[in-house]
Amino acid sequence: MEASQKYYVCITPFFPSSAQPYGAYCYDQVIALKRLALYKDVIVMKPCSRRSPGGMYEYGGVKVYLFPQISMPSALYDNLLDQWNTRLFLKAWNSLPINLEDIAIAHAHTAMFAKCALAMKEQQAGIQVFLQHHDLDPYGVNLGRFRRLKSNVRLRVRKNTSYFEKVDLHICISQAVKTQLLEFPHSAACDTYAPYRNGRQMIDDHSPTPKNWNTYVLYNGVDTRQFFCNPLSHDFFAVGCVGNYMELKDQITLIKAIEILVREKGMNDIRLRLIGHGPLKSEYEAYVNNHGLSDYVTFEQEVDHSCLPAFYNSLDLFCLPSYFEGFGCVFTEAYACGVPYMACHGQGASEYIPAEDARLWLFEPHDHQSLAGLIAQYRQNRTRQNILYPYDISGLIDDFAKQILCPLN
Repeated sequence: MEASQKYYVCITPFFPSSAQPYGAYCYDQVIALKRLALYKDVIVMKPCSRRSPGGMYEYGGVKVYLFPQISMPSALYDNLLDQWNTRLFLKAWNSLPINLEDIAIAHAHTAMFAKCALAMKEQQAGIQVFLQHHDLDPYGVNLGRFRRLKSNVRLRVRKNTSYFEKVDLHICISQAVKTQLLEFPHSAACDTYAPYRNGRQMIDDHSPTPKNWNTYVLYNGVDTRQFFCNPLSHDFFAVGCVGNYMELKDQITLIKAIEILVREKGMNDIRLRLIGHGPLKSEYEAYVNNHGLSDYVTFEQEVDHSCLPAFYNSLDLFCLPSYFEGFGCVFTEAYACGVPYMACHGQGASEYIPAEDARLWLFEPHDHQSLAGLIAQYRQNRTRQNILYPYDISGLIDDFAKQILCPLN
């Protein structure tokens, strides 16, 4: 099929730069789309502060154009700025050497930027709007310090729902995310996370369920040219974890599981290696020090995404005990490097585990006792992990193209 002479535009806050490495999974997705050569080019629009100089930069062969946005403190009534921010986006777009009639797809990431893609379509009706949802809170009820303010949450849900109804395709990174999108506010699968449960219960119970929106599940893929099995020798049974130190990531459950294995099981050759940053890091470090676990648990500096394959390949097992996770790339990155992973039931990554194997790899949120048992079991038996779905980003995007993009072209 001949390449379209139109552009594919990605509007996302998640994209790396030379100074800021976060958003590698969006970069991998864009590169996979570019590789298909279905469009004249895939370009990225990334928000920045209004005080930022804006402009454009290139990262790994991708052109990234910056556009200013204004935000309210702690996301308080942030949708009141939607019209103003849409104007700022369109002003930045109109300064580019690309016309709206040359756009085929406007692919926005997260509800916050749906308005930007829809603004493009309002001016050029032929543009298809895709909206990608990255977590189990697609409506943003848990966003910001004022998440307990009912009027704030209701405004956000009402505005976002009005945008969602106009989107041509909702892309969800897991079935769990799709469920939260279509069955909200009635969906209760994520009630283990109290802030989300409380926000969901603030919404009037009149929304129709399920919603009849066009959806596609596109799991977060892995660039297997970088992430592949290349085991590095090590002296201990190494368990690894990559994730920000925050409540919902729940690394303390993993630390307590290691404590059980050391104190009660005499597993003195085990080592837990943690990579991340965040507000709970000092609390976790204090727990490790106060419980005499410093010889078994280490907190390591964050590394560039390109350095993670070496980290994974130095592990025997990967575990992130997050209990509110749409689909963490870290799980399949570890798997691509030949390292099995353990995760909580009901999370995006758990969908890759066959039901008959759940007892080997999945545990309930906060259950450090069960997690300790699973780790000990794996250490003894070294059971091979099987998964249900592909994880290579190129293959996932190929399927996306065949089912979605090619029919549009």
